[in-house]
Amino acid sequence: MTRNPDSTIAVPAAALAGRTPWNQFRRRWTEFMVGRPEDRLIAGLWSAEEGRRTLYAGVLGLLVLPAFVGLGLSPGDAVGRWVLVATAAAALFAASEVEVERRARGAALLPVVAGLVYGGAVSAVFAAVLWAELPGVWPRHAVTFLLYPLLVLASALRGDPRLCVALGVFSAAGYAMVVAAAPSLAAGDPHKAARLAFDFDATNVGIQLAVLVSTTALGAVSADRGRALQRLAHCDALTGLIRAETFERCLEREARRCVGAGLPISVAMIDLDRFRQLNEAHGHAFGDAILRWVADLLRESFRNSDLVARLEGERFAVAFLDSDHPALVKRLEALRGEVAEVEIRRAGLAEPVRITLSAGLARFPREGASTEQALSLAFDRLHAAKRAGRDRVVAD
Repeated sequence: MTRNPDSTIAVPAAALAGRTPWNQFRRRWTEFMVGRPEDRLIAGLWSAEEGRRTLYAGVLGLLVLPAFVGLGLSPGDAVGRWVLVATAAAALFAASEVEVERRARGAALLPVVAGLVYGGAVSAVFAAVLWAELPGVWPRHAVTFLLYPLLVLASALRGDPRLCVALGVFSAAGYAMVVAAAPSLAAGDPHKAARLAFDFDATNVGIQLAVLVSTTALGAVSADRGRALQRLAHCDALTGLIRAETFERCLEREARRCVGAGLPISVAMIDLDRFRQLNEAHGHAFGDAILRWVADLLRESFRNSDLVARLEGERFAVAFLDSDHPALVKRLEALRGEVAEVEIRRAGLAEPVRITLSAGLARFPREGASTEQALSLAFDRLHAAKRAGRDRVVAD
């Protein structure tokens, strides 16, 4: 056994051996790029609600706004064509992004690609406005720059700091490229070249880039705060895992996707044996420490794409997405074995306390026509494991 620092729980050395620094780094990097599993589940759940449509309407509204800049231009004006092309490209991507994110369930590069497309669209509009003929270009130029910070702030409503950062970086890069290309936009027009040199001197460019950087930081912080608020609404305060209601809604959503794609889902009900007696004998604070440890162990034991939830008390649930492989039973047995080997110590106790867990596994749609039936069957098998003596997994 190896003692876990600052903990009353001694973790088996064999279990710690698999948690190498490289594996821990990979997991943390994945969580940074893709988000915590709970965050992705909540974001996917929220994306299915009406609020997502409202958000995209607002984002597209900001992208369509430059079209009003082109009103009154002559049919041959290049500004109108650039505005329409950039807006149509961004609108097409925004419409497809909903479906891509639904199918990819939080692909790591999707926010980066979204930031590139939206930032590039606004930069194209900005360049088109500078390309326009005098004198109407200058009021339009001032209005179009505001689209950069407005779009970054609007992206914060997604609750994804990665999108804010990606959009801010690509917007700043696009703005810098347009400013660098400004002399070529005024080729053959000395008056326009003089105005461009005046508007884009080092001081003005520095101030506008500072505005973009500050807006990006503000948007990322706001998105992170929004994500934290979503956790409060959907996650258990003690363990950080999603609650029962959120688990059921996420499971229903994933079941619809899996049915359409012909993929299975396995559902496991997990319960700590005689936990209430241990809780009453040693205090709720001691029991809470055990529940937090079990929740962390569940996160580490299963894939980031699986649904892990705390239902109530000492009961947990795991939904293995896209899988009903027999190896799932071995994974649950490995989890049961690790918990059984753990030594839980407390001052004043001569002997360490040990806990065990029981689990029941069911498959959808092979063993149930609905997720409710699969959950009910997993619950029945959990009780069968209890009746058979506890500390076991029942899968059939």
